Amino acid sequence: MTSTSFPPLSFLLGASTNSLEDLELAALNRRANLAKAVRYELEQWIEQSAAAMVARWMLENREALLGGTAAIEAVPVLEDLFTSSEAALRKPRRG
Repeated sequence: MTSTSFPPLSFLLGASTNSLEDLELAALNRRANLAKAVRYELEQWIEQSAAAMVARWMLENREALLGGTAAIEAVPVLEDLFTSSEAALRKPRRG
């Protein structure tokens, strides 16, 4: 992403109403775009954190899972966990 610099005070003092309105709209548009990017990155961070936690849980419970019926019982729980997490992340946001 590129950084935009703020116009000098001398420009702002001499700017017309239209120029100031254009500057305001451009800044609000940039802010909205940044908010979308932050939301996307946060969702990715949450998904990767969840994947890491599941992997850690699998490592810690591997022998029990491979040794018996616990593996069969755990599959629906894990599938529900991922399905509900994905659904929550894809809910439309208000704002």
